Amino acid sequence: MTDELVSARFGDIIGVYRGPTKHYGIYISDRSVVHYAPYIDQFDQYHYIRKTTLDRFLHGKASYFICIFPQIGTINRISTQNIPLPAWLTRLKLWELFQQNPHYRIYTPHQTVQRALSKVGEREYSPSIGNCENFVVWCKTGITETSQVKYLLDLLPNIPAVLSVN
Repeated sequence: MTDELVSARFGDIIGVYRGPTKHYGIYISDRSVVHYAPYIDQFDQYHYIRKTTLDRFLHGKASYFICIFPQIGTINRISTQNIPLPAWLTRLKLWELFQQNPHYRIYTPHQTVQRALSKVGEREYSPSIGNCENFVVWCKTGITETSQVKYLLDLLPNIPAVLSVN
């Protein structure tokens, strides 16, 4: 892992810290992020999947992070020599998760974005089973099991990112 800051790329899962929680979305460009967002007016309030700008997604935060997903089959092919114990244990846990879910795959950036855009407008939000975490992991991997989603996001390395200068 490098200490360099990078910018998100098309199809990446990005996240931002919002108090004690993390909020996730699918990055398309600085002008376009798809995520679950609240809608509130005087008559109604709900969460729905929407397309917005990176700035609105960040909601006043100056930085975000990118979730790094391992490709299929790379976990068991990585040499464990000279790897610190915590990193080795993380790889072992990821391998176990993938073994439990034989349908795990990584969609291409284009497929990830298409899956995200196909859900724009959906109002199936639930804090426990239909939230931003479940949405982005489904877009990227197809995994829908809530306990696996949380477990996976806790194990994935995150890298700090900077806003791109265009």
